[in-house]
Amino acid sequence: GELHYVRAKWVDDVAAPSSFSATGKFTNLGMKKSETLPAFDGISGNIDITERTGTLNLNSHGVTVEFQEVFDRPLKLDTLTGQASWSRLRTDDSIALKFSNISFSNTHVAGLAYGNYWSTTVGPGVIDLTGHLTRADARYTNEYLPIAAKRYAPGWFADAIVEGQLSDVRLHLMG
Repeated sequence: GELHYVRAKWVDDVAAPSSFSATGKFTNLGMKKSETLPAFDGISGNIDITERTGTLNLNSHGVTVEFQEVFDRPLKLDTLTGQASWSRLRTDDSIALKFSNISFSNTHVAGLAYGNYWSTTVGPGVIDLTGHLTRADARYTNEYLPIAAKRYAPGWFADAIVEGQLSDVRLHLMG
């Protein structure tokens, strides 16, 4: 990928700064999986971060994202756009993440999502997610099901659904 208009500054040692800030624009950025982020390729947008908060705006085409713990294969998207912001809470140093207007599409599915996630010091955190699929080809349902869902009916989705179209599918996940 390419980085454009990058500006960064920090106080103290770069490995453990007491404060930092960075802004920048990027196109077709890729990254291997890290401890906290999935592997991805083809991400374009801009970012503005500090040690306590940040915003990310996406306008990407030809994206691949690998959530290895969630999906058994990489997700390939023709488009991925939207905004996300996060902040480190002063009370316990947990993270609050807000994402809005996340829009995605490929030949099998198109939709949007928005919501919030709060990390916790114990457990997986708390999510409030709303998703809306505007269209989906039912033949590819198995490709987009999380690994955990496939454990309950292994092979069923791949073998049982042979044709169909979905529209106006809504999901609200909270907990």
